[in-house]
Amino acid sequence: ELTVISPELSFVEMGKWYPLERLAQYGTMLCGKYGIRTVPTIDHSAPEQHHHETELVKRSPVTSAALIRLFLEKYSHLHGRTNAKRALSYVFDRSRSPMETATVLLLSLPSRYGGFNLARPMLNAPVKVNRAVPVRNRNGSITMLNEFECDLVWRTKNGIVVVEYQGELAHSGESN
Repeated sequence: ELTVISPELSFVEMGKWYPLERLAQYGTMLCGKYGIRTVPTIDHSAPEQHHHETELVKRSPVTSAALIRLFLEKYSHLHGRTNAKRALSYVFDRSRSPMETATVLLLSLPSRYGGFNLARPMLNAPVKVNRAVPVRNRNGSITMLNEFECDLVWRTKNGIVVVEYQGELAHSGESN
């Protein structure tokens, strides 16, 4: 028997079992631009051995924090809703990787949940620069950019603070 449920309902269902910080991580993954696929691999030195590796896959978000919020308002009677509603305030849209998710939660969760309790940043937000910056593309050509998409962005009255998680494989090289 196969049962299919919406991402929003899965978030509420996980609210029955997961602690708040794990539920916030799960919700951020649902609202993120990545998925994790388990890929079976065969160890040829031992023909009977099968291993599983994980592979990061780019995808569109399957839901958003706003859609989860609407779902929670509409179905207020569901078991797990209280924990889901509490965790939702720490769910972020637009994460591009598990490490971005871990980083934003580490920085923004309250200390009682293992975080640093910093203000809530925007994920993968565009940041304009005053002067175009030359950037080398993968093919070696140079492009002048006036804007960058930064992993975590805090906009304050005094300026902008950016945290860039540097994952070489996900970017166009360490120098960029």
